[in-house]
Order: sequence, then structure tokens, then C-alpha cells
Amino acid sequence: MLALFAELAVERGLDPAPTAHAAEAMLLWGWGHNVRGLRNLVEAFGAVGDVGPLDLDFLIEERPLMAQPILDRDDRPPRGDDGDEGGEGGGGSGGGPHSGGDSPSRPGREAIIEALRRAGGNVAEAARLLGISRLQMYRLMKRYGIDPDDYRA
Repeated sequence: MLALFAELAVERGLDPAPTAHAAEAMLLWGWGHNVRGLRNLVEAFGAVGDVGPLDLDFLIEERPLMAQPILDRDDRPPRGDDGDEGGEGGGGSGGGPHSGGDSPSRPGREAIIEALRRAGGNVAEAARLLGISRLQMYRLMKRYGIDPDDYRA
């Protein structure tokens, strides 16, 4: 997954090596076969401009659910202190916001509800937070019996 990130970043003239914490968050995220989600992340990062390597602060702003497992740890890095080392990050599989789904690339009910809460019931924004398409978000909400109106202010 980090190799594909590097390839997509290089194609867009971006730094191909995320910082260590960003790489760890990306590895913990349940990507499955969701290349579109990774491509969307690279495109969002490219839109920011030439800012150096993708770091945890970017993920906190653009993909908060992806950053959350790192922020929830006892040894979490302070904001703005993501370190200089890049890309290799420790491997990992597991948890992440997609846990509870039927497959690693499908968010579970809890992740969908949390995304809708953060997005104030805005389905498109919640889908962006999860790194999935709006259509997939609607299908999953139907599957899990979730009404976005319950999360609108």
C-alpha cells in the first residue's frame, strides 16, 4: 500500500514518503482493495501544494477517522510533531475505523455512524471521511439501517 502511495505521489510530483506516523495510520486503515480511496487521498494531498511529506497533521485535517487510531494511543505524538523520518512505518493490520465491516474495505456500522456525526449528517462529507464513494455510503447506510437525518443538527 505504501508503494502504491509512493507511485501515485511521484506521478503528481509529490513527496513519495509519508512521515512515520502518517504511514502507520495509513497501514492501520482498512484499505482492502480500495485503490480509489488511496488515489483520493493523494489527490487531496496534492491540492494542498508543495508542503513536504504527507504527515499526521494532514490526516487529522483531511481524514480524521484514519488518524484516530494513532491519536487514541497512549504514546500518541503531539500535534505538529510527526517526526522527520518517512515511509517505511511498521506493518500492521487490524482495527482501524473500518473494523466491524464485512471486509477490510467496507466500514462497519460504528464507523459510518461516527463519520455521520462528524459530518453533521452530510452523507458526501461522511463518505469522504471514510475514503469511500457516496454511492457506497448510501448502500452501507441502507444495509445497516442508518438514517443520516438522525445526525443532522
